[in-house]
Amino acid sequence: MTEEVRYRGVRKRSWGKYQADIWIGTTKYLGMFNTAKEAALAYDAAAIKFRGAKAKTNFPIPSLRNSAGGGTGDGVAAVASESESSSLQSRGIEIDLNLPPPLEDM
Repeated sequence: MTEEVRYRGVRKRSWGKYQADIWIGTTKYLGMFNTAKEAALAYDAAAIKFRGAKAKTNFPIPSLRNSAGGGTGDGVAAVASESESSSLQSRGIEIDLNLPPPLEDM
């Protein structure tokens, strides 16, 4: 049996979907996703938003790591178009990650 990859801020629910959360003094729910990778990317977006360029992320963010100020001058990396980020923005996450929208809560 293969071991499943574990990501920071992601947990698998009993029904097979993946939940992303971040701790910012309290647990902030980020959404439910079909894959662990999608949930991990949502966590990374939130980590960068709340902790800046020094955030511990699941995946490398080159535009933040290569320059102290970040890709857009405010510590936020823009990776996708505005229309693709609407689901994360509705949760207060302003970083575009080119993700499909999270699943509706059950």
